[in-house]
Amino acid sequence: MRAGKEEEEFGGEVDAEESGGNDLDERDREGDAKTNDIIHADQHGAVVIPPAAVKQIPAVVDLISRREKIILEAAKSADFTVAKLKTAMGQMKDIH
Repeated sequence: MRAGKEEEEFGGEVDAEESGGNDLDERDREGDAKTNDIIHADQHGAVVIPPAAVKQIPAVVDLISRREKIILEAAKSADFTVAKLKTAMGQMKDIH
């Protein structure tokens, strides 16, 4: 379902084969989804989300929202500067 790439925790892509793969490698090569699998698909492709990972979605959404809030507030401020954006991006990395 995906082309050998998976997202590392908000840090970019990592090649699944280079990193030792994961439990979904065989399923991805087969291209088959199983009953109760969650599939996320958009203009970039599709990926099968393991049922165990679905439980983590609310916490990840909360984390991303808190990180993005800092960037959005900086970008919307009347006195926006690139320096303020860089500061906000640094602050964003401190949110865990």
